[in-house]
Amino acid sequence: MAKRVKKKEIKKVKQSEEVCETFEVGKDGEEKMIRTCGVVDTKPATKEQIDSQNELLRNILLALGAIIVIFIVIYFAINSIRHFEYEGVKFDVVKEGNLIFYKTMIPAMYQGKKAEYNFYLRTDPRKLDAVPFEGKFYLANNMVLNLDEDFNCDGDGIIAVANLVKLYEFMRVGIITDENASCSENREYMLVHVQRGDSTGITEIGPACYEVNVANCEILKATEKLMVETFVNIQDKI
Repeated sequence: MAKRVKKKEIKKVKQSEEVCETFEVGKDGEEKMIRTCGVVDTKPATKEQIDSQNELLRNILLALGAIIVIFIVIYFAINSIRHFEYEGVKFDVVKEGNLIFYKTMIPAMYQGKKAEYNFYLRTDPRKLDAVPFEGKFYLANNMVLNLDEDFNCDGDGIIAVANLVKLYEFMRVGIITDENASCSENREYMLVHVQRGDSTGITEIGPACYEVNVANCEILKATEKLMVETFVNIQDKI
């Protein structure tokens, strides 16, 4: 089917225009003329119409701006949930199945190149504020780590001690066990004594000498509190 515009007629009618178009349509060797007309309003817009259009445009722009602001707020809210900073230490929230970990990293050297070593906590560092740390933290080149018992606690004890040892070994702190060791007055070594207590917390009882008290099998909270104190205090040294 061929369709061509043959002629266009424009006729002014008061404050509008009548527009007519003529088409020549051909089908099966036959041609037929079709004429269609319509009216286009040419009346100038009134002040009320202009104001109404401006108000509509303003509302659209305001709604668009509000959507952008909401998007930005949601983005930063989600980002703050996944990433946060505690006492100058950066943490990422990592979900593995039903478990949630709090990851931080320490710069390291591997095969002569800069690298990062990741540590994962089971407890939100911000919630560890509820676990008291009485005294000052001091990191020595060696550590004596003693436990009164194995603190099995459904497997938490193994995880807690393994993570603690891994951290200090990474910091090149020599670790030994010596039940007869006492506090070193000149801080030749750290003494960390993990024992049962009425409440979970850490107390410095001598120079670089700490009692880690564990109540209700909160062995992870106790050891991770010590790890967080380590992260915080080594920031200026790495």
